[in-house]
Amino acid sequence: MENEVPSGAVNAFHDIIRSASSSYAPRALAAWSLLELERDDPSTAAFLLQRFIADFPGHQGIARIDEALSLLQQYQDLPRKSETLAGILSAILPGAGYVYVGRYGDGLTSFLVNALFVAGTVTAVNNDWIPAAGFSDGIGLPFYMGNIYGSANAAKKWNRTIRNKMRDRIIATLENIVDEKNFSLKLSSDEAVPLSSSLKRRHCKSLPDWGACSFHYFTNIITSVTI
Repeated sequence: MENEVPSGAVNAFHDIIRSASSSYAPRALAAWSLLELERDDPSTAAFLLQRFIADFPGHQGIARIDEALSLLQQYQDLPRKSETLAGILSAILPGAGYVYVGRYGDGLTSFLVNALFVAGTVTAVNNDWIPAAGFSDGIGLPFYMGNIYGSANAAKKWNRTIRNKMRDRIIATLENIVDEKNFSLKLSSDEAVPLSSSLKRRHCKSLPDWGACSFHYFTNIITSVTI
């Protein structure tokens, strides 16, 4: 994400926000907060929203800012699943790491598949079918290792999913404040167009995250519109 942010964009935000009388300033703070959230820095995002409240106490969107601050606190307190623990559990008992992250079906499947290969190897060894034992063990090992990796990856996805859901709630709370309909992006010395949804899509093809896209708007605004 950080590599996607245009060089000098932070300075652009500072320039906008320094002009506290500008209608762009509170929107810049809200958009900057969303960017920091996308960069997984909720503390900075919360700081920017607190600054919004301090600098613009009479803003019509202040209730939304308060709500977003509350959601940011919840975001910081979200539970996490340990990828390491998930992997260790599945190393000890195949499928246990999946169960740990709530993927019970995958856990049961992993346990049964690995149990079949173990049973096959043990049976072959007990009957002195050494080549068969080696074959069973060789085929089963990738499933066992995949069970460990898959469990760790499942924990990572679990964490990302719940964090993305909370981010979506925060974005939905702030997006009306960072509303581009009243903005103009100057395309030439005598042409200006509103930042409509279609224009937003054109300008943000390389910036899939909503926060980064908003950040990109303000970078354009500060270089093309006199505040």
